[in-house]
Amino acid sequence: TINIPKDFTVPTMPFSSEGAGYIYVLPGGKITGEGTVEFTTNEGTFSYNGGTITAKNIQLKGCTLYNEGTVGDASNPTSELTCVADASGNAGQLINIGTTGLAKMTGEDLSIENAGYLKVDGELVLNNSSKMDDGSYTECKALTLNGSNQGDKVLYMGNAAYLNCLGDIRR
Repeated sequence: TINIPKDFTVPTMPFSSEGAGYIYVLPGGKITGEGTVEFTTNEGTFSYNGGTITAKNIQLKGCTLYNEGTVGDASNPTSELTCVADASGNAGQLINIGTTGLAKMTGEDLSIENAGYLKVDGELVLNNSSKMDDGSYTECKALTLNGSNQGDKVLYMGNAAYLNCLGDIRR
């Protein structure tokens, strides 16, 4: 278990161009606390969660977080996920095949691929193309879809994908 105190950050910035800056949380592993865990990797790499991440702040800086475990707490969401592009302009991505429960999810540079359970206790804003795989579940208080006139930023929904928006849907 890694417990991050308030006002502290656990960074994963690569030390060199060959370094990857990975965090792999294996089943049974935990990252908790009132601080921030920051996922930053080199292009083409990813960080993995098969355990539990309930840190107050979860940041994706131009990387992919592959979640097969639990991020946040779906029954009492307090974790917030933010996403920003890295120095090269690479967007971040959450690939969820596990359970994700967040108080807030924001980021101009975030895309989501959900094949599991995703709950956002606040507004979910999608600025990039995102995908809900067959049989996945996504719930939010409000949804904003910031597509484009060219149709290149859309929300793809697979067979039996369930989107439960409890409030307004805006575009």
